[in-house]
Amino acid sequence: KKSLEDFTFKEGDSGSYSFTCMNTDTMAMFDSDGKVYNSVLNDFTKEGAPIGTLAQFQAKLEFAFPVNENNSYLMTQSSGFIFIVKGGNLLTKMKAGKEMVTLNGEGSKLFVPTALPNDVDKSNWKVAIITTDNKLVLFKLSEVSTIGKGAGVVTCALPNDTKIKAVKVITDDCVLIEATTPKGKKEKIIKVEGDFFNKILRKRSSAAKAIAVPTKDPESSIDFAVIVEEASETDK
Repeated sequence: KKSLEDFTFKEGDSGSYSFTCMNTDTMAMFDSDGKVYNSVLNDFTKEGAPIGTLAQFQAKLEFAFPVNENNSYLMTQSSGFIFIVKGGNLLTKMKAGKEMVTLNGEGSKLFVPTALPNDVDKSNWKVAIITTDNKLVLFKLSEVSTIGKGAGVVTCALPNDTKIKAVKVITDDCVLIEATTPKGKKEKIIKVEGDFFNKILRKRSSAAKAIAVPTKDPESSIDFAVIVEEASETDK
């Protein structure tokens, strides 16, 4: 498998992130104003293409990701709003893009969407959110509305100057949290489950408060843990 390190870039350029897709997918590109643009992945070559040739962007490009009509997508913005949109609604033939996300609050940014099967049982899936003041919010995916475009619903009560910094969809009653000290040292991974998980899990509302996750160093910042499995001999 290739990673960003396996590719060469022009001097001064570097890779930002990568994603797995099929050549039948459509690439959805979002700008900083919440508009979505499309490009056909099958038209790409291994040399890539200048972003400016793919669409008539009206604002700065924030990110790109593959979409198809068989999925829905969880759209979250840092100011605390969230909604689900069907893949077909993210498709457009307009080079100048189409309005999709209404960004609420100064400096609100859109997170890269999370793909969900169209037939997902939302009552068994949960949304986990970490705020910039290092607290955790949990609520059921069934509390998130499916709409065509807009801002969505409020996830929780965010104090002044606090925003969402990470969002994750989970299927188990457990979430792994990684804490990092102010000096950059990684603490032991924290497993939020059982009674503590149920204490945090609550109805989504503008009054719902985030809960602090106990860390060894009270000044540590938290994020979702990324577990990388070691490759087997056949994968190497």
